[in-house]
Amino acid sequence: MSRAKRWTIASSAIALVIGSADITAQQRLHRIGYIGDLSGPMQDNYAPILESFEWYVKELNERGGIDGVPVRLIARNDQLDATRAASIALELATAENVNSIWGMSQTRTHMAVYQAAQRNRIPAVAMFSGIKEILPPKPLPYSYSIGHVFEVAGEVSGKLAAQ
Repeated sequence: MSRAKRWTIASSAIALVIGSADITAQQRLHRIGYIGDLSGPMQDNYAPILESFEWYVKELNERGGIDGVPVRLIARNDQLDATRAASIALELATAENVNSIWGMSQTRTHMAVYQAAQRNRIPAVAMFSGIKEILPPKPLPYSYSIGHVFEVAGEVSGKLAAQ
């Protein structure tokens, strides 16, 4: 899959998730949470992904945001720890009032984030997930995966899901 096509899919998913979020007139800012390993053993893989996402949000805001409303990205470091990731998801959903959670490092942190997001009715979107509960035919509510072509397991999971 080409880089342009991945960005098109990601931006469409962002617009879909954010566009469906309930935004009051007073909340004139879309808040997006981002969880990833930014200082742990996989930081070299995940920090550049966050940098790209930050760049995308900056460009989006320079074009006027979403329907004239700016987007704020709130990033947190899970250090590949599921307990920490769940705590961060709860903080993002309640204290930071995000309308979606993105990123998530490896699959071992995903389920904790998905569960916290589901309890708070916040969509959680992973760049890759091999967790069978989010794959069709009966995915967890509020849990999504946009795939990640650089993950071998993601390729395999996608092909198995398609069958």
